Amino acid sequence: MYQRETEQTPQVERPVKLKAHPQVIEVLKRVRDDLASGKIGARHFDMSTWGTARSCGTVACIGGWAATYARKSGMLDVAIQQIVNERPRALENLFYPFVLGMSWRHVKPEQAVRAIDNTLYTGTPRWRQVMKGNS
Repeated sequence: MYQRETEQTPQVERPVKLKAHPQVIEVLKRVRDDLASGKIGARHFDMSTWGTARSCGTVACIGGWAATYARKSGMLDVAIQQIVNERPRALENLFYPFVLGMSWRHVKPEQAVRAIDNTLYTGTPRWRQVMKGNS
């Protein structure tokens, strides 16, 4: 008789290609997970602002949420500096998607998730492909 396997196949962690401080990578994963789960919902996500207090709470972009989480978690100053001031090119492109040629307000949380994944695992956000649905 066929016996069904009860254990799930363990997920294999993909190698991160983003060249950044390990704490920066961890905080980006947290922003990604919170966008994917809806913890950071569409009302609290706007790629056109680093962070704004509104009646509904804080509204921020990927970089703004990363900086907020970094500060709240007691992250090392060197890692916070890498998010806020001394960004590697991949983070610069993730936080400021100039290639879109459109208002950054049009970026939806699920598209931001794909851009973060691309940045972490390929080293570039690939915004054009993300916005076309081809990430």
